[in-house]
Amino acid sequence: MQTRAKSGIFKPKAFHITTALPTPTSYTEASKYPEWRTAMHEEFNALQAQGTWCLVPRLPSMNVVGCKWVFRIKYNPDGTIAHHKARLVVKGYHQETVYMAQPTGFQDKTCPNHVSLLHKSLYVLSWSRNPIQSSIDGIFANQAKYLNDLLHTSGMTSAKSCITPMSTSLDLYTIAPPFNDPSLYRRLVGSLQYLTFTRPDIAFSVNRVSQFMHKPTVIHFSAVKRILRYLHGDTSDQRSTSGFIAFLDSNPISWSSKKQPTVSRSSTEAEYRSLATTTTDLYWIQQLLCDLHVPLKTSQTLWCDNVFAISLAHNPVFHARTKHIEIDYHFVREKVIRKDIFIRYVSSNNQLADILTKPLLFPTFLHLRDKLLTQPESSV
Repeated sequence: MQTRAKSGIFKPKAFHITTALPTPTSYTEASKYPEWRTAMHEEFNALQAQGTWCLVPRLPSMNVVGCKWVFRIKYNPDGTIAHHKARLVVKGYHQETVYMAQPTGFQDKTCPNHVSLLHKSLYVLSWSRNPIQSSIDGIFANQAKYLNDLLHTSGMTSAKSCITPMSTSLDLYTIAPPFNDPSLYRRLVGSLQYLTFTRPDIAFSVNRVSQFMHKPTVIHFSAVKRILRYLHGDTSDQRSTSGFIAFLDSNPISWSSKKQPTVSRSSTEAEYRSLATTTTDLYWIQQLLCDLHVPLKTSQTLWCDNVFAISLAHNPVFHARTKHIEIDYHFVREKVIRKDIFIRYVSSNNQLADILTKPLLFPTFLHLRDKLLTQPESSV
Protein backbone atom coordinates (compact mmCIF):
# COMPACT_ATOMS: atom_id res chain seq x y z
CA MET A 1 0.00 0.00 0.00
CA GLN A 2 1.40 3.36 -1.04
CA THR A 3 0.66 5.92 1.68
CA ARG A 4 1.10 9.70 1.57
CA ALA A 5 3.95 9.45 4.06
CA LYS A 6 5.84 7.06 1.79
CA SER A 7 5.30 9.45 -1.10
CA GLY A 8 6.64 12.40 0.91
CA ILE A 9 3.22 14.05 1.25
CA PHE A 10 2.32 15.26 4.72
CA LYS A 11 -0.86 16.86 6.01
CA PRO A 12 -0.24 20.32 7.50
CA LYS A 13 -0.24 20.36 11.28
CA ALA A 14 -2.48 22.80 13.12
CA PHE A 15 -0.21 24.53 15.61
CA HIS A 16 -2.74 27.22 16.57
CA ILE A 17 -6.51 27.28 16.42
CA THR A 18 -8.54 30.39 17.12
CA THR A 19 -11.30 29.58 19.58
CA ALA A 20 -13.06 32.95 19.54
CA LEU A 21 -16.80 32.80 20.01
CA PRO A 22 -18.95 33.92 17.08
CA THR A 23 -20.14 37.50 17.33
CA PRO A 24 -23.90 37.27 17.99
CA THR A 25 -26.45 39.48 16.28
CA SER A 26 -29.29 39.12 18.80
CA TYR A 27 -29.92 38.66 22.51
CA THR A 28 -31.21 35.13 21.94
CA GLU A 29 -27.98 34.09 20.27
CA ALA A 30 -25.75 35.84 22.82
CA SER A 31 -27.54 34.40 25.84
CA LYS A 32 -26.29 30.93 24.91
CA TYR A 33 -22.70 31.85 25.88
CA PRO A 34 -21.58 32.77 29.42
CA GLU A 35 -19.02 35.29 28.12
CA TRP A 36 -21.69 37.32 26.34
CA ARG A 37 -24.13 36.99 29.25
CA THR A 38 -21.46 38.43 31.56
CA ALA A 39 -20.78 41.29 29.13
CA MET A 40 -24.49 42.17 28.95
CA HIS A 41 -24.84 42.12 32.74
CA GLU A 42 -21.81 44.41 33.10
CA GLU A 43 -23.27 46.88 30.59
CA PHE A 44 -26.74 46.81 32.14
CA ASN A 45 -25.42 47.21 35.69
CA ALA A 46 -23.21 50.14 34.62
CA LEU A 47 -26.17 51.91 33.02
CA GLN A 48 -28.25 51.29 36.12
CA ALA A 49 -25.53 52.61 38.42
CA GLN A 50 -25.30 55.82 36.38
CA GLY A 51 -29.05 56.42 36.62
CA THR A 52 -29.45 56.32 32.86
CA TRP A 53 -33.22 55.80 33.03
CA CYS A 54 -36.19 55.31 35.31
CA LEU A 55 -39.28 53.20 34.69
CA VAL A 56 -42.57 55.00 34.03
CA PRO A 57 -46.02 53.67 33.06
CA ARG A 58 -46.60 53.34 29.33
CA LEU A 59 -49.14 55.80 27.94
CA PRO A 60 -50.85 55.67 24.52
CA SER A 61 -49.43 59.09 23.62
CA MET A 62 -45.82 57.99 24.08
CA ASN A 63 -43.61 57.33 21.08
CA VAL A 64 -41.70 54.39 22.53
CA VAL A 65 -38.54 53.43 20.65
CA GLY A 66 -36.89 50.06 20.76
CA CYS A 67 -33.41 49.08 21.81
CA LYS A 68 -31.04 46.30 20.90
CA TRP A 69 -27.81 44.72 22.01
CA VAL A 70 -24.69 45.19 19.90
CA PHE A 71 -21.76 42.84 20.46
CA ARG A 72 -18.09 43.05 19.63
CA ILE A 73 -14.91 41.15 20.50
CA LYS A 74 -11.92 43.29 21.50
CA TYR A 75 -8.48 41.90 20.62
CA ASN A 76 -4.97 42.49 21.95
CA PRO A 77 -2.19 43.47 19.50
CA ASP A 78 -0.99 39.84 19.40
CA GLY A 79 -4.40 38.62 18.26
CA THR A 80 -5.57 37.16 21.57
CA ILE A 81 -8.97 38.11 22.95
CA ALA A 82 -8.94 41.05 25.36
CA HIS A 83 -12.61 41.01 26.37
CA HIS A 84 -16.15 40.67 25.10
CA LYS A 85 -18.02 43.96 24.76
CA ALA A 86 -21.81 44.39 24.80
CA ARG A 87 -23.53 47.72 24.23
CA LEU A 88 -27.17 48.63 24.63
CA VAL A 89 -28.18 51.04 21.86
CA VAL A 90 -31.45 52.85 21.32
CA LYS A 91 -33.10 52.82 17.90
CA GLY A 92 -34.49 56.36 18.03
CA TYR A 93 -32.58 59.23 16.42
CA HIS A 94 -34.69 62.39 16.57
CA GLN A 95 -36.45 62.54 19.93
CA GLU A 96 -35.28 64.79 22.73
CA THR A 97 -37.61 63.17 25.29
CA VAL A 98 -36.97 59.48 24.81
CA TYR A 99 -39.12 56.64 26.08
CA MET A 100 -37.36 53.35 25.47
CA ALA A 101 -38.69 49.82 25.72
CA GLN A 102 -37.03 47.77 28.42
CA PRO A 103 -34.06 45.80 27.04
CA THR A 104 -34.63 42.19 26.11
CA GLY A 105 -33.61 39.85 28.90
CA PHE A 106 -33.52 42.61 31.51
CA GLN A 107 -37.19 43.52 31.98
CA ASP A 108 -38.25 44.55 35.47
CA LYS A 109 -40.35 41.66 36.81
CA THR A 110 -42.43 43.95 39.02
CA CYS A 111 -43.22 46.42 36.19
CA PRO A 112 -42.96 44.45 32.95
CA ASN A 113 -45.22 46.85 31.02
CA HIS A 114 -43.39 50.03 32.02
CA VAL A 115 -41.04 51.88 29.68
CA SER A 116 -37.70 53.54 30.40
CA LEU A 117 -37.56 57.34 30.45
CA LEU A 118 -33.97 58.24 29.58
CA HIS A 119 -32.22 60.71 31.86
CA LYS A 120 -28.86 60.33 30.12
CA SER A 121 -27.91 59.62 26.53
CA LEU A 122 -27.40 56.10 25.27
CA TYR A 123 -25.26 55.18 22.28
CA VAL A 124 -26.46 56.30 18.83
CA LEU A 125 -28.60 59.24 19.98
CA SER A 126 -27.45 61.77 17.38
CA TRP A 127 -29.15 64.75 19.04
CA SER A 128 -26.92 64.42 22.09
CA ARG A 129 -23.58 64.73 20.32
CA ASN A 130 -22.87 68.31 21.36
CA PRO A 131 -24.36 70.86 23.72
CA ILE A 132 -26.25 73.07 21.26
CA GLN A 133 -27.15 76.69 21.82
CA SER A 134 -29.46 78.59 19.50
CA SER A 135 -29.52 82.35 19.19
CA ILE A 136 -30.53 85.03 16.72
CA ASP A 137 -27.04 84.81 15.19
CA GLY A 138 -27.10 81.07 14.56
CA ILE A 139 -26.53 77.69 16.19
CA PHE A 140 -23.40 77.12 18.27
CA ALA A 141 -21.83 73.85 19.40
CA ASN A 142 -19.60 73.90 22.48
CA GLN A 143 -17.39 71.00 23.56
CA ALA A 144 -15.62 72.79 26.42
CA LYS A 145 -17.02 70.47 29.08
CA TYR A 146 -16.14 67.42 27.01
CA LEU A 147 -12.57 68.69 26.65
CA ASN A 148 -12.25 69.39 30.37
CA ASP A 149 -13.52 65.89 31.18
CA LEU A 150 -11.04 64.41 28.71
CA LEU A 151 -8.11 66.29 30.26
CA HIS A 152 -9.23 65.18 33.72
CA THR A 153 -9.61 61.49 32.85
CA SER A 154 -6.29 61.46 30.99
CA GLY A 155 -4.44 63.11 33.90
CA MET A 156 -3.39 66.10 31.79
CA THR A 157 -4.99 68.88 33.82
CA SER A 158 -1.62 69.84 35.32
CA ALA A 159 0.44 69.23 32.18
CA LYS A 160 2.57 71.98 30.71
CA SER A 161 0.82 73.48 27.70
CA CYS A 162 2.39 73.81 24.24
CA ILE A 163 1.69 76.18 21.39
CA THR A 164 1.11 73.73 18.50
CA PRO A 165 -0.56 70.30 18.43
CA MET A 166 2.32 68.55 16.64
CA SER A 167 6.06 69.05 16.29
CA THR A 168 7.44 69.67 12.81
CA SER A 169 10.41 67.38 13.50
CA LEU A 170 8.37 64.42 14.77
CA ASP A 171 8.72 61.16 12.81
CA LEU A 172 5.89 58.82 13.78
CA TYR A 173 7.44 55.97 11.79
CA THR A 174 10.57 55.77 13.92
CA ILE A 175 11.01 52.32 15.46
CA ALA A 176 10.23 52.54 19.18
CA PRO A 177 9.10 50.28 22.04
CA PRO A 178 5.38 49.44 22.00
CA PHE A 179 3.11 51.41 24.31
CA ASN A 180 2.08 49.28 27.28
CA ASP A 181 -1.63 50.21 27.22
CA PRO A 182 -3.01 50.18 23.65
CA SER A 183 -6.59 50.44 24.94
CA LEU A 184 -5.80 53.77 26.61
CA TYR A 185 -4.24 55.02 23.36
CA ARG A 186 -7.33 54.08 21.36
CA ARG A 187 -9.68 55.69 23.88
CA LEU A 188 -7.76 58.97 23.85
CA VAL A 189 -7.49 59.10 20.05
CA GLY A 190 -11.19 58.30 19.73
CA SER A 191 -12.01 61.14 22.09
CA LEU A 192 -9.79 63.50 20.09
CA GLN A 193 -11.54 62.47 16.88
CA TYR A 194 -14.82 63.47 18.51
CA LEU A 195 -13.33 66.86 19.38
CA THR A 196 -12.48 67.61 15.74
CA PHE A 197 -16.19 68.32 15.15
CA THR A 198 -15.60 71.77 16.64
CA ARG A 199 -11.79 71.98 16.54
CA PRO A 200 -10.51 71.94 12.94
CA ASP A 201 -7.10 73.14 14.18
CA ILE A 202 -6.31 69.63 15.52
CA ALA A 203 -7.80 67.67 12.59
CA PHE A 204 -4.45 66.99 10.91
CA SER A 205 -2.68 65.95 14.12
CA VAL A 206 -5.50 63.61 15.13
CA ASN A 207 -5.55 62.15 11.62
CA ARG A 208 -1.86 61.28 11.96
CA VAL A 209 -2.02 59.60 15.37
CA SER A 210 -5.17 57.67 14.41
CA GLN A 211 -3.16 55.78 11.78
CA PHE A 212 -1.40 53.76 14.51
CA MET A 213 -4.36 52.42 16.48
CA HIS A 214 -3.43 48.80 15.80
CA LYS A 215 0.02 48.91 17.40
CA PRO A 216 0.92 52.22 19.08
CA THR A 217 4.42 52.93 20.37
CA VAL A 218 5.68 55.27 23.07
CA ILE A 219 6.38 57.87 20.35
CA HIS A 220 2.77 57.76 19.20
CA PHE A 221 1.52 58.17 22.76
CA SER A 222 3.83 61.15 23.22
CA ALA A 223 2.26 62.70 20.12
CA VAL A 224 -1.21 62.16 21.60
CA LYS A 225 -0.11 63.80 24.85
CA ARG A 226 1.21 66.79 22.91
CA ILE A 227 -2.22 67.27 21.32
CA LEU A 228 -3.75 67.16 24.80
CA ARG A 229 -1.15 69.63 26.05
CA TYR A 230 -2.02 71.96 23.18
CA LEU A 231 -5.71 71.67 23.99
CA HIS A 232 -4.90 72.24 27.64
CA GLY A 233 -3.28 75.59 26.77
CA ASP A 234 -5.79 76.02 24.26
CA THR A 235 9.42 56.84 6.81
CA SER A 236 5.77 56.60 5.77
CA ASP A 237 3.61 55.02 3.08
CA GLN A 238 4.21 58.23 1.08
CA ARG A 239 0.54 59.02 0.61
CA SER A 240 -0.19 62.73 0.74
CA THR A 241 -2.78 64.33 2.98
CA SER A 242 -5.61 66.32 1.43
CA GLY A 243 -7.12 69.17 3.37
CA PHE A 244 -9.73 71.79 2.64
CA ILE A 245 -11.82 74.37 4.46
CA ALA A 246 -15.09 75.64 2.97
CA PHE A 247 -16.48 78.99 4.06
CA LEU A 248 -19.97 80.41 3.74
CA ASP A 249 -19.47 84.15 4.07
CA SER A 250 -16.93 84.32 6.92
CA ASN A 251 -17.94 81.08 8.63
CA PRO A 252 -16.13 77.75 8.13
CA ILE A 253 -18.92 75.24 7.46
CA SER A 254 -16.96 72.19 6.33
CA TRP A 255 -13.39 70.97 6.61
CA SER A 256 -11.46 67.77 6.13
CA SER A 257 -8.00 66.34 6.74
CA LYS A 258 -7.67 62.96 5.08
CA LYS A 259 -4.90 60.82 3.63
CA GLN A 260 -5.23 60.32 -0.11
CA PRO A 261 -6.12 56.78 -1.24
CA THR A 262 -3.20 56.51 -3.68
CA VAL A 263 0.42 57.63 -3.83
CA SER A 264 1.06 60.78 -5.85
CA ARG A 265 4.22 61.02 -7.94
CA SER A 266 4.61 64.76 -7.47
CA SER A 267 3.34 67.64 -5.37
CA THR A 268 1.41 68.87 -8.41
CA GLU A 269 -0.44 65.58 -8.67
CA ALA A 270 -1.18 65.59 -4.94
CA GLU A 271 -2.52 69.14 -5.11
CA TYR A 272 -4.61 68.30 -8.17
CA ARG A 273 -6.16 65.30 -6.44
CA SER A 274 -6.96 67.55 -3.51
CA LEU A 275 -8.54 70.08 -5.88
CA ALA A 276 -10.75 67.38 -7.38
CA THR A 277 -11.80 66.05 -3.98
CA THR A 278 -12.64 69.54 -2.77
CA THR A 279 -14.60 70.25 -5.95
CA THR A 280 -16.75 67.21 -5.23
CA ASP A 281 -17.38 68.35 -1.66
CA LEU A 282 -18.22 71.88 -2.75
CA TYR A 283 -20.68 70.50 -5.29
CA TRP A 284 -22.36 68.53 -2.50
CA ILE A 285 -22.48 71.63 -0.29
CA GLN A 286 -24.04 73.57 -3.16
CA GLN A 287 -26.76 70.94 -3.56
CA LEU A 288 -27.35 70.92 0.20
CA LEU A 289 -27.79 74.69 0.27
CA CYS A 290 -30.26 74.44 -2.60
CA ASP A 291 -32.28 71.88 -0.64
CA LEU A 292 -32.26 74.33 2.28
CA HIS A 293 -33.49 77.08 -0.09
CA VAL A 294 -30.24 79.01 0.25
CA PRO A 295 -28.88 78.79 -3.31
CA LEU A 296 -25.49 80.28 -4.12
CA LYS A 297 -25.85 83.23 -6.46
CA THR A 298 -22.26 83.19 -7.73
CA SER A 299 -19.74 80.55 -8.71
CA GLN A 300 -17.52 79.22 -5.97
CA THR A 301 -13.85 80.13 -5.74
CA LEU A 302 -11.13 77.65 -4.79
CA TRP A 303 -7.79 78.94 -3.55
CA CYS A 304 -4.77 76.77 -4.33
CA ASP A 305 -1.07 77.46 -3.69
CA ASN A 306 0.25 75.29 -6.57
CA VAL A 307 0.31 77.06 -9.95
CA PHE A 308 0.97 73.81 -11.84
CA ALA A 309 -2.12 72.16 -10.34
CA ILE A 310 -4.17 75.22 -11.32
CA SER A 311 -2.81 74.99 -14.87
CA LEU A 312 -3.64 71.29 -15.02
CA ALA A 313 -7.23 72.01 -13.96
CA HIS A 314 -7.63 74.54 -16.79
CA ASN A 315 -5.76 72.60 -19.49
CA PRO A 316 -7.62 69.59 -21.00
CA VAL A 317 -4.45 68.18 -22.59
CA PHE A 318 -3.02 64.95 -21.10
CA HIS A 319 0.66 65.51 -20.40
CA ALA A 320 3.12 62.63 -20.15
CA ARG A 321 3.57 63.22 -16.43
CA THR A 322 -0.15 63.44 -15.66
CA LYS A 323 -1.86 61.04 -18.05
CA HIS A 324 -1.81 58.28 -15.42
CA ILE A 325 -4.13 60.26 -13.12
CA GLU A 326 -7.51 58.57 -12.90
CA ILE A 327 -10.26 60.03 -15.07
CA ASP A 328 -12.43 60.49 -11.97
CA TYR A 329 -10.14 63.25 -10.77
CA HIS A 330 -10.71 65.25 -13.97
CA PHE A 331 -14.19 66.05 -12.70
CA VAL A 332 -12.65 69.36 -11.64
CA ARG A 333 -11.94 70.25 -15.30
CA GLU A 334 -15.60 69.92 -16.22
CA LYS A 335 -16.56 72.32 -13.43
CA VAL A 336 -13.90 74.82 -14.51
CA ILE A 337 -15.00 74.70 -18.17
CA ARG A 338 -18.63 75.20 -17.17
CA LYS A 339 -17.54 78.05 -14.87
CA ASP A 340 -19.21 76.42 -11.90
CA ILE A 341 -16.01 77.12 -9.97
CA PHE A 342 -13.05 79.45 -10.31
CA ILE A 343 -9.59 78.39 -9.19
CA ARG A 344 -7.32 81.16 -7.97
CA TYR A 345 -3.77 81.24 -6.66
CA VAL A 346 -2.97 81.96 -3.03
CA SER A 347 0.51 82.08 -1.53
CA SER A 348 1.58 79.30 0.81
CA ASN A 349 1.86 81.80 3.66
CA ASN A 350 -1.87 82.48 3.40
CA GLN A 351 -3.07 78.99 2.49
CA LEU A 352 -5.48 78.13 5.31
CA ALA A 353 -5.75 74.48 4.30
CA ASP A 354 -2.09 73.93 5.24
CA ILE A 355 -3.22 73.72 8.87
CA LEU A 356 -4.97 70.47 7.87
CA THR A 357 -2.19 68.86 5.85
CA LYS A 358 1.12 69.18 7.73
CA PRO A 359 2.79 70.25 10.98
CA LEU A 360 3.60 73.96 11.05
CA LEU A 361 5.98 76.22 12.92
CA PHE A 362 4.33 78.23 15.66
CA PRO A 363 4.24 81.63 13.86
CA THR A 364 2.71 80.07 10.74
CA PHE A 365 0.30 77.92 12.73
CA LEU A 366 -0.85 80.89 14.83
CA HIS A 367 -1.26 83.07 11.72
CA LEU A 368 -3.40 80.50 9.90
CA ARG A 369 -5.40 79.56 12.97
CA ASP A 370 -6.37 83.18 13.57
CA LYS A 371 -7.34 83.66 9.92
CA LEU A 372 -9.38 80.46 10.00
CA LEU A 373 -12.14 82.23 11.93
CA THR A 374 -12.35 85.29 9.69
CA GLN A 375 -11.36 84.33 6.12
CA PRO A 376 -14.42 84.64 3.85
CA GLU A 377 -13.26 82.36 1.03
CA SER A 378 -13.14 78.67 0.16
CA SER A 379 -9.66 77.22 0.44
CA VAL A 380 -8.00 74.06 -0.79
